[in-house]
Amino acid sequence: MKIAGIVAEYDPFHAGHAWMIDEVRRAGFEAVVCVMSPSVVQRGGAAAFPVDVRTRAALAGGADLVLCLPAP
Repeated sequence: MKIAGIVAEYDPFHAGHAWMIDEVRRAGFEAVVCVMSPSVVQRGGAAAFPVDVRTRAALAGGADLVLCLPAP
């Protein structure tokens, strides 16, 4: 089984993110695992949307599993 991993903030999840997941699947990957920033995003600021909202959006957008990076 080919599994792809995507590291993202999804703050907010948008059509471009869904497109990327679709493209990964078109490239032959059977599963997509996303590793998402916690309440503090990669740029160091607070996330605009809660983790659960961003997780549900990613799953609805085609991700099979969404994991959250540990906060420092």
